[in-house]
Amino acid sequence: TDKTYQAYDASHYRKVISKNGTTDSEWSLCMTSTKQSPGTSTKATGKYSKNENATKDTYASNGGKGDFQKIKRMLFYKLKHPQLNYQVLQNEYYYQQDNKTNKKYDTDYSQTPQLNKQKQELRTFAEDSSHDDEINSTMEVFIYKSKNSKMQNLISAKLKELPPSTKVKFSKKAL
Repeated sequence: TDKTYQAYDASHYRKVISKNGTTDSEWSLCMTSTKQSPGTSTKATGKYSKNENATKDTYASNGGKGDFQKIKRMLFYKLKHPQLNYQVLQNEYYYQQDNKTNKKYDTDYSQTPQLNKQKQELRTFAEDSSHDDEINSTMEVFIYKSKNSKMQNLISAKLKELPPSTKVKFSKKAL
């Protein structure tokens, strides 16, 4: 099915909704800082198609840069730490894609020590490969591809729903 999605602006963490208004992702990140951002604070805009279970190749072919595994670690960190400040995550994502070109996104939150602490914890986690097995087996990455080439593509993730463990019940009745 070719579902179409729309997104709000950063004030709503670029929340993605389907055509009928159902939330598809509570938050997403813009993938290219130089492109137009979707939405306003009151309205979701844009036309997006969804690429589920994005791989390193689909990430790259949709304009994603940087080390895909590091990017996945950051998305995972956000899922495990929902209180992580959205701007910290978005800026660090731009920075991790290309820290030479996107140096300006290496934001110094000197006025807000709490945000500096969050940035350091996020960056440290992004560098730590010890969680990769868990990330690769429990998290799914989505890319929302804009139908307008001047508009940002978006990236998000969710934890896979693991099937509930089934307990075998033995019947006391003879068959």
